[in-house]
Amino acid sequence: MTDNRDLHDNYTANTTMALDIITVSKLVSNCIWRFVPPVLFVLGTFGNLLSIYVLNRSDKTSTLINLSALAVCDLFALYSGLGREWIIHVFKYDIRDFSDVFCKLHFYSVTFSLQFSSWILVAITIERVISVQRPHMAKLECTKMFALTVLCTESLVLLVLDGHLLYGFSLTHNNATTFSNGSANESNYSLKLKCQPSQVNEQYARFVYYVWTWIDFGVAFLLPFVILLTCNVLIVVNIKQSQRFQRVATSKNARTSLNSQKPVLSLTAILLTLNSVFFICVGPANIFLIGQFYWWPYDVSNEYDEAIMELVWAVVGILMYSNNAVNFILYIFCGSQFRAEVKCLLLKICGKSTRILPRRRQFACHALTINISYKQTSSC
Repeated sequence: MTDNRDLHDNYTANTTMALDIITVSKLVSNCIWRFVPPVLFVLGTFGNLLSIYVLNRSDKTSTLINLSALAVCDLFALYSGLGREWIIHVFKYDIRDFSDVFCKLHFYSVTFSLQFSSWILVAITIERVISVQRPHMAKLECTKMFALTVLCTESLVLLVLDGHLLYGFSLTHNNATTFSNGSANESNYSLKLKCQPSQVNEQYARFVYYVWTWIDFGVAFLLPFVILLTCNVLIVVNIKQSQRFQRVATSKNARTSLNSQKPVLSLTAILLTLNSVFFICVGPANIFLIGQFYWWPYDVSNEYDEAIMELVWAVVGILMYSNNAVNFILYIFCGSQFRAEVKCLLLKICGKSTRILPRRRQFACHALTINISYKQTSSC
């Protein structure tokens, strides 16, 4: 009798703890999705638009074309992907459930934009390797037309690769089980239209969950990761060799060559930082997306597992979309030319608004632009 009572007490304690974990997990994940996205929207919109403007002030090179395309792609991914998650948790409505056509197009476009963002970064990195290792040939090989051709080729391949999503995803009735105390209640079902792989073709649903996730993982992260890592090693080795040569060189021609390499080193610093942030931000989300159907099978679920899965996805999802919002910060911190262009822009705005702005705002403008050197001011 005592043993049964102890078992009952242990069961009650475990159930209470599980319910507490479920409540806390759902509360934390809901707070993350409600309050973090607006910050990323403001940061990403301002930063990416500023990047597009600043990058297009100079003569368009192949690198600047790719960086501008990356900013546009980041904006689209931010609003289409992160915007959907924010609407779900604030307004309790999934925009994919609006119509069958919208379900197909939205899933297709979000998948494409996240993949395309990775491959734009690959194109920029390969171009930097060519510029660092063969600077004289880079002017002939890395042209604006070549950059546009690469971007069009990458986008066409990804659009074709993801084309099956337009066929396979649709609004279908979903049997949503109501759970109570971590166990399924088989008597309560609610029919709901949900954007998901077609339930008519069960083989396609399993293909999406257990095959396509691996393909998407390879295309969106693993293959770009391998290429970026290899290219980064080549860039770092080449920079080390260049620095060793610069220590030995003492002639005037060598110093002139050093000054001419500053823009290349600035772009290289931006690129190395972009790649590092890509590894940190995009990796966890892709690992989660490929593993969730093994850790939490779609046909075997309970409320505890769903709460934990929602919390993990909130953390790695926000981390992934942060990559689309913070690139301009990396430009500012790592790119001297980008900083100079931003300072010139601030100086131009403050100079035109001197007669309109009150004294406090004039002082703020002066504080923002006071660090601009005479040379930068004259170049503005």
